[in-house]
Amino acid sequence: MSRIGHILLRELPEQPNAVRDTIDAERPKVDQIARLLERKRIHFFGMGSSYFASLYATYLFADLTHAAVTNHLASEFIHYPSAISPNEISVALSQSGESIETVEAVRLLRRRGNFVVGVTNEPNSTLARLSDRVMLTHAGKESASSTKTFASTLAILYSLIVAVAARMKEISERQKHSLMERLTQMTLTVDASLGSWNEDARHHSNELVNSRAAMILARGPNLPAALQGALLMKEVAKMPAEGMSSGEFAHGPIEAITNRISVIVLGGGRSGALEGFWWTNANDCSQQCAGRGLDRVWQSRREAYGISLRGIT
Repeated sequence: MSRIGHILLRELPEQPNAVRDTIDAERPKVDQIARLLERKRIHFFGMGSSYFASLYATYLFADLTHAAVTNHLASEFIHYPSAISPNEISVALSQSGESIETVEAVRLLRRRGNFVVGVTNEPNSTLARLSDRVMLTHAGKESASSTKTFASTLAILYSLIVAVAARMKEISERQKHSLMERLTQMTLTVDASLGSWNEDARHHSNELVNSRAAMILARGPNLPAALQGALLMKEVAKMPAEGMSSGEFAHGPIEAITNRISVIVLGGGRSGALEGFWWTNANDCSQQCAGRGLDRVWQSRREAYGISLRGIT
């Protein structure tokens, strides 16, 4: 295994503590910033893992509030900063706080007089200095690809959006407490499940290593996880990989499927009217791949927050 792989395996189990530390440390600041975002049009932007986190934020905002929210790749955002009105707020995400495109976008916005909230793991970074307000992830030093910081960024965005929804009376204080309890419970579930996940990972990696490429499919709020998973495969395993919407998969990409490609399908989502639809869509994608003779297809199980994988073929 490569050096970066060993570092990643050491840092992965640190994610639950990083999430809990972030929630506890930033709670007062989250409530303050929620007041600023209430009933404002909000623009999220970032690059790489931070962009994927911004995509998650737009899903959650749409789910919990009626706020007008968009997300952008910072590299493209810098070409149309004038599309943001002076009374709108931008949330810039960068785990290092030094992403060139994200920092440039913030500079453009500040010159125009726009209000910017920065989210970063580095309190002394350029992003932290340029932003009007800063929310920090408390993930500690991260030596390999983004794992702890990605999880902590999702957690702080979750906390912020729940707080905004409560201030807008979209959810009750009781619902707010329940949603935050779910986040805490999730970290405990991860702590308790790491051993079995490691065993699953070792088993499936023996098959993945013989693949020429991989596709990770998901829909709705699971899509950022698929995108992040594909990014990690490229960065750490040096394997060509693509994360995409399982809805988009049938519109062209399925034609590239061969028996040298592995496919991972993430199903599920929040309970409600769409839950059954998401699982049906995941099952359809898996069966379509298997029907084309693909002998390496995995789909998340419905149990344990949909994280364990099972082989389809």
